[in-house]
Amino acid sequence: MTDYIYYIKYSNTDDKYKDAVKNRVTAFKKEIKKNKNFLNNFTFHICDSYKSLGNKSELTKYVSEHSNQFSYTGGMTASFKEGTHDIIIKTSKDSVFNISMNKQISDVKQATMHEIGHQFDDQFGYCEPKLLREVKKLPLCTDGEGTIEQQKLYDTFLKNKDLSDSSEFKKAWKQDAQNLGKRSLSNFLFKRCHSDYYVFDVDITDGVTNDEVEEADSHRSEIFAQLFSYAMGEDDGQKKAIVEKYSNCYRMVKLYIKKYLGIDVKNN
Repeated sequence: MTDYIYYIKYSNTDDKYKDAVKNRVTAFKKEIKKNKNFLNNFTFHICDSYKSLGNKSELTKYVSEHSNQFSYTGGMTASFKEGTHDIIIKTSKDSVFNISMNKQISDVKQATMHEIGHQFDDQFGYCEPKLLREVKKLPLCTDGEGTIEQQKLYDTFLKNKDLSDSSEFKKAWKQDAQNLGKRSLSNFLFKRCHSDYYVFDVDITDGVTNDEVEEADSHRSEIFAQLFSYAMGEDDGQKKAIVEKYSNCYRMVKLYIKKYLGIDVKNN
């Protein structure tokens, strides 16, 4: 099957960023040996500002209308319609003084692979058929809408549908989180210097329970995507520290990449 991959560059966005995203995706596609249609119907939206996205898809419409909520988010992805996958890559970053600066090409490439990592996590995950059938009956709604029962069902679905929700990855994450929660200078410095990837979803300083592993669904998803980008050769300057602290999770991500894409990344 031919892969149809689309790239949309928005106003005030330098051509070099579209080229960087396209070149990175093309290189990644060439590495895939299994499930070669993984990237089929992906659309990459490359923008300088989320406000410029407009309504080309449900995701771009939502993000453009709520752009202020995502000021410090470098990218995002979602699949609202079956068989289509949107990825948004923001080419600028906002400082604490609200000054917008262009990103380095290397950061854009890393963000691209991070968002693809989220899609990989989602597409190759497993959800119990009964739960999936029940979720498909739910009305389309955003967080906070619907009945309490509907919200509970959807929350259960979110925590049990991805590769990062697998029992193996949860076990690996629990081990890494417990080690990260121990009192040490190394962990203190990690929390200070790499706060985006420290665990704040739950309190890990007193150990990690299985319930807390479930509650940390968002963190598990984010660290999975970040480690995916590192396994595929990207580095935003944090790779060494994050891979060291999440060594068990990193091992699982590399195993999944080999299993589902046929890419051996054991040396990365």
